[in-house]
Amino acid sequence: MKFNTKSEMLNKYLKYIILIILIACFMTISDFITAETPVKELDRPSTKDDYLEENLTYKADGRKGEVTAEVNAKVLSSKEEAKYIKRAKKEIDESFLGENSDKEHINKNLNLESTYADAFVDCYYDFSPDDFIDLDGTVHFEDIKEDTLITVFCTLDCGDTSEVYSFPIKILKPEIDDAEGFSYFLKGAMSDADEAKSEKYVLPEKIANKKISFYKSFDKRGPILLILGILMIPVIIFGEKEKDKKDKKEYQKMLSANYAVIVEKLALFVNAGIRPKEAFRRILDGRKKLKKKGKMENAGYREIEEMLRSMENGTSEAGAYINLGERTDNKDYRRLSLLLSENLSKGDRFLADELMNEERDAFQKRKHRALALGEEASTKMVFPMVLLLISVMIVLIVPAWMSMDI
Repeated sequence: MKFNTKSEMLNKYLKYIILIILIACFMTISDFITAETPVKELDRPSTKDDYLEENLTYKADGRKGEVTAEVNAKVLSSKEEAKYIKRAKKEIDESFLGENSDKEHINKNLNLESTYADAFVDCYYDFSPDDFIDLDGTVHFEDIKEDTLITVFCTLDCGDTSEVYSFPIKILKPEIDDAEGFSYFLKGAMSDADEAKSEKYVLPEKIANKKISFYKSFDKRGPILLILGILMIPVIIFGEKEKDKKDKKEYQKMLSANYAVIVEKLALFVNAGIRPKEAFRRILDGRKKLKKKGKMENAGYREIEEMLRSMENGTSEAGAYINLGERTDNKDYRRLSLLLSENLSKGDRFLADELMNEERDAFQKRKHRALALGEEASTKMVFPMVLLLISVMIVLIVPAWMSMDI
């Protein structure tokens, strides 16, 4: 794989850097020219309710300073006001009906706006009769017993000009086949069920001669719990794998910690003329609390116990030693298993010397391991010590700060 050098990376992005610099220079020059060009007028906001603040600098009679121009929408003439009111009427005709087809067939809510013509015209609604339509355009179809003619009055105000724009509309009696009508009949039936003097709330079986059935809403707890359960599966699997890795790592540490003591005792017994197999038995006998202590604390001794048990079950001594190294998957025990299996052919005289050398190496490694664990523990203590220092500083500084009445 080819890796770009620093110079190649610079050349690759140089054109983009140059482009950015050119754009920045252009913007700087443009802004400088704009700042030095006298301004004689500002555009007013295009709608009535808009408001503009423009920060300006000025030069006058040798003085310089800054000032903010507050710009409101333009003041309309009477002709312009009439023009905007005419525009508002057109916008009312276009938007008033909402989803209704025309003014003669009102069977849905209306769309009533409070301002028109870019907010230059304020609109106030009134209805005759006024019992069926709210000012937000909601039509009370539940009160409509028959097709009803209603006059809409729109009072349009634009500056000093005011005009009333009126037109008739017809609200149709709700029909069960329409969405609005069905909603009307359903609400009425539910209201009747609530007002009925009965011990239980009896749901209607028919709505305007149409059969209806009610069901409790589907509870989403089950699907949500199912999804959460499925999502938890990879989390649990990952957690278990991490736990297994941690346990294996801890087990290997304890194997190495037990190894130095096991080799020391094994070397003593072999030098005393005791065969390795019997030496291992005596090492286990000396570990009287083996069953009382946990698996981790006796990792090495439990592997020795497993090795001797396999010999009793028919495994050859050489095979048991080799299995010890493979089962522990630890380089120290693999080396020991190799020494023990080779001893069967060379004799115990060579094994004693090799075990003494192994003992020295094992204790040297144990010493280095202890130093590394000490450094690791001190590193882990840094963060709690920093938190403790911060806490102490807060305890000391806050009371002093409060006593100063800052």
